[in-house]
Amino acid sequence: MTTIEFLRQFRIGGYALFDLMIKNIFKNHFFPIIFLILFCLFQMKAFFIPAWPKSHDGIFHVIRMKDYFRELKHGQFPVRWVDDLDYGYGLPLFTYIYPGPYILTSIPMAVSGNEVVSYKLVMIIGYALGVIGIYALFARKNIFFALAAGILFGLTPYIFLDVFVRGALAEILAIGFMPWALYGLTTRKYSLGAISLCFVLISHNFLGIFFLLFLLLFFIWNGTFDRKTLQAVILGIGLSAFFLLPMIIESRYINSGFGNSYAFDYQNHFVYPFQLLYGKWGFGYSVLGPKDGMSFQLGFANILIIIGSCFTLSTVKQKKYLLFFLLVVFGSIFLTLTFSQFIWDQIKILHGLTLFPWRLLFVPAILCPQLYFLSITQMYSHHPWRAYVITVALIALAAINVRNYRQATEYVSTETYRGMVIADEQKTTTILRNEISPIWSPDIKGGGNRVIHTSTKGTIPADVKPESITFTVESDKEPVTILKNYFPGWKLTDLTRSKEIPVQPDPDGNVTASLPTGTYTYAYGQTNIERYANIISLCSFLIILGISMTPFLKKFFNRLRLFLLNYNRL
Repeated sequence: MTTIEFLRQFRIGGYALFDLMIKNIFKNHFFPIIFLILFCLFQMKAFFIPAWPKSHDGIFHVIRMKDYFRELKHGQFPVRWVDDLDYGYGLPLFTYIYPGPYILTSIPMAVSGNEVVSYKLVMIIGYALGVIGIYALFARKNIFFALAAGILFGLTPYIFLDVFVRGALAEILAIGFMPWALYGLTTRKYSLGAISLCFVLISHNFLGIFFLLFLLLFFIWNGTFDRKTLQAVILGIGLSAFFLLPMIIESRYINSGFGNSYAFDYQNHFVYPFQLLYGKWGFGYSVLGPKDGMSFQLGFANILIIIGSCFTLSTVKQKKYLLFFLLVVFGSIFLTLTFSQFIWDQIKILHGLTLFPWRLLFVPAILCPQLYFLSITQMYSHHPWRAYVITVALIALAAINVRNYRQATEYVSTETYRGMVIADEQKTTTILRNEISPIWSPDIKGGGNRVIHTSTKGTIPADVKPESITFTVESDKEPVTILKNYFPGWKLTDLTRSKEIPVQPDPDGNVTASLPTGTYTYAYGQTNIERYANIISLCSFLIILGISMTPFLKKFFNRLRLFLLNYNRL
């Protein structure tokens, strides 16, 4: 045997031994999932620092968490109205702002009572959901490369931008549930798919609607949109109806709603092509022009994956899938660039939903691991060693790329954090008040949650409770002003005569009425749209519960039947 032949046989034998070891290690999912959990904890280790990680929106999220949990304890479910915001005038915050993250944070809030711990915990869970979800998508085909796909997702720069720079808790959760929705719907685990889709839809307005559109196009493109898949998608939408229907139909009641004149300056937030390749990591904000304070890079590994996928398109077996993912990735990247402004100018609905064109960078973040898996498994069938080497190289490159991105700009003391909360907790928890303020209330006001004489401005004694104010009028036909933001659903009831009193907003958006002598309660109540939406969500939940329980019930009754038969024989 020549030296060359010996080396060739050694290489083949070495590969066979290595491949056998890999298959033995990953013959079940326990060790890969444990490894991914440890990987996620390492990437999120900055959250174990006992201080508040300063970010763009993090402080808004903790205030919303506290507000949501407080209203939940007051018995409001689903939570829509927050009584203390807008300086006591109240806002329909969770009618329009995604409630998903705050439903989840209410669990650790109930246990720990600490909003900072709850914020960090749910952020870590959202990140881990995405990493393990990507793994779950492909684990039934090849566990090793599925593990690598999950790791590559977890090393995407945009994910760290969301976690540590922006503090975008809602986006991280929405992205984290996306692989699970796709996994459930493609593996016929329809209940999981419907519930995950629901959480995507209620975790972020824009990402949820965009992902729903992506799902529909994905199944239509691949010709796999069968009756059961459609039913699962409908159940997912139905489960989230308590939020989606009022958010869409009642958007006309807020200044930033569809069809209203208020508009965001999306023109200032396009990405320049070179920024996708590399941008200095920073903790500033997005501004007009290419000198943003934050980075919009795709990541070196993701760029190579996109290029490599283009080259393997002609040889890969699942060409239809790969082509669809590439089209979506290139389409979303194009829509982030300045060249696409003419499209944004025409599609007005994007303005209020998206705010920032660069937000579409979540699409490459979620799809590049899928491009990688489709391409690398094709290579593995012909050149196994090459597939392993490329995988290790991509992970190493991605890890080097984000090595300095896994931390916040600053960790502030408890005292400083409390000051930040106090400064914002009575505002709107949004950057601009008009994002969430009612159309009848154009300007900031102060000293809300009171009742006054309209003419003298003197205060009328009132019993102020969560979502209600009870007061007594002592002079007949007296004009009174209730210092709450006028909004549909609230009702003024004459307790003395047991009847509802019509009210009108004044020029400042307060509630006014001329009342006879008597005792009155102004209380929050849901609109008809909100009630119908609640019923749809409840019915969808019961159907999903029934579908999920059916196999267990069948098994239970079969065992019961066998037991009774055996008992009768005795």
